[in-house]
Amino acid sequence: MIRKHLRNISKILVLILILSLLLAGCASDKTQSESKKETAAANTAVKADYEFFNGKTITFIVATKAGGGYDTYARFVAPYLQKYLPGSTVIVKNVPGAGHVIGANDLYTAKPDGLTIGTFDKALIITQLIGQEGVKFDLNKFTWLGNATSEPRVFIVGTNSSFKAIEDMKKDKAVKLGGTGLGSSSTNDALFLKNILGLNIQLINGYGGQEQDLAMMRGEIDGQIGTLSSMQSMLDNKEAVAVLSIGKKLDNIPYLRDIAPADKKPLVSL
Repeated sequence: MIRKHLRNISKILVLILILSLLLAGCASDKTQSESKKETAAANTAVKADYEFFNGKTITFIVATKAGGGYDTYARFVAPYLQKYLPGSTVIVKNVPGAGHVIGANDLYTAKPDGLTIGTFDKALIITQLIGQEGVKFDLNKFTWLGNATSEPRVFIVGTNSSFKAIEDMKKDKAVKLGGTGLGSSSTNDALFLKNILGLNIQLINGYGGQEQDLAMMRGEIDGQIGTLSSMQSMLDNKEAVAVLSIGKKLDNIPYLRDIAPADKKPLVSL
């Protein structure tokens, strides 16, 4: 869990932003001399923060297995943290299980010394709201550093599936979808679609990382729901097709908000 010193990482990120704005001439109403003074002051303000991390090990908890989108983000960010926090060592630690709950619990109960950060599924907001068993964390008490990305989610089905479009699923035959686990976004989205569109979804939980991709290719499941970037490789390789977009309208893909019944619009908004 992030406490005192991890706010310093936020300050460092803000400093980088300030420097880029100054160099881009965004402070055009100020003299070059004033800009240099502000930059020097900002550098002085974070000097002690840099020194704190010298010789320390930062643990970056990822609440899922290696190979998936969350793990990719962490392993992309970790080297830059280590580079811009001189003398530090950043270790990525995968703590999968229970739809990201176990990893989030580990993050929450870590020593509040600023040396443990992490990433997990935003669906834990709903997990905490419904009081799911096993939750030890309180999202209100985390210190939030930022959001790695904000992108649409897509519902894809394998090209070897008998389903090719949402309309094909509005029949009695069960649609097998993979999920990470109770409380995860993939599982929540599948349950929401079952309710919103009346689909006969058979949810198979327990997949982590890229295991759902392999399960689709083997024909164990028909499809899955996830971020566009996570699904992109399967779409590019013609191993899957997108049948629905959620959160943002995409070209040539049905949009959930457009096709949902009027009485389900509030649930779509959630």
